[in-house]
Amino acid sequence: MLLLSAVSLLISFADLAFGQNDTINQIDKLNRKQGYWTKSYPNGKKAYEGRFKDDMPIGEFKRFREDGTLKVALNYNSTNNYSKATFYTSDGKVVAEGFYSEKNKDSLWQYYNANSTLVYEERYVKGVKHGRYKQYYENGKTMETIPYINGKIDGVMVQFHANGLNKAIVNFSNGQQDGSIKLFYDNGKVRIEGNYLNGLKNGEWKFYDADGKLTDKINYNKGIPENYNKLAERENKELELMFRNAGRIQEPTTESLLESVGARPY
Repeated sequence: MLLLSAVSLLISFADLAFGQNDTINQIDKLNRKQGYWTKSYPNGKKAYEGRFKDDMPIGEFKRFREDGTLKVALNYNSTNNYSKATFYTSDGKVVAEGFYSEKNKDSLWQYYNANSTLVYEERYVKGVKHGRYKQYYENGKTMETIPYINGKIDGVMVQFHANGLNKAIVNFSNGQQDGSIKLFYDNGKVRIEGNYLNGLKNGEWKFYDADGKLTDKINYNKGIPENYNKLAERENKELELMFRNAGRIQEPTTESLLESVGARPY
């Protein structure tokens, strides 16, 4: 009786194994991928594995590096082509995570450095930035926060010094500076204040020293200074640099961060 049970169990395992192998990398009569799929690198290491139903990925998909380490896991919704993606370094640390709607970034995306500290986060709607972007210092304090609407900065951009005090407060409308701007010293004192109109400096701009004493004034008329001087030239270059880098990570960028760990999902 015991021998019969053992034989039956072996037959069951054999049938199961045969069934799995028999359905690997299958295409139906309509040329749609079905069931379990896997591919390997020339060195024999697995490149990816996952399951399809009617040519649509379902459940968990995994992609690997040529050395066999996991680089990204994609968990697909059973009803549509929406997935949760988690990217890994070669030593198994999470470097980025977020969602895809088909092949477009969607919802919240978060990125981490080599110490597993959150570096920045951004939000998308079908591949377009929409929502608040945040960048963080190593200690977890916010460095920068920027609101996006349909891919353009719209609202109040705020930057912070490492001590948590405001560094810059700038108003944007439809992707360009519009309204008041204030820059601050790391002691909290105002350094520069002025206004923009449709992306151009306009009206009176004031400059202060670190003790809060007014040191200079410049009047602008739609971007043209009435009393242009070296101070205006220096401040213009600083502001241009600040706005050029707004919402961008200098080291690393979003793409270089993923490429550095070989984590390209498509």
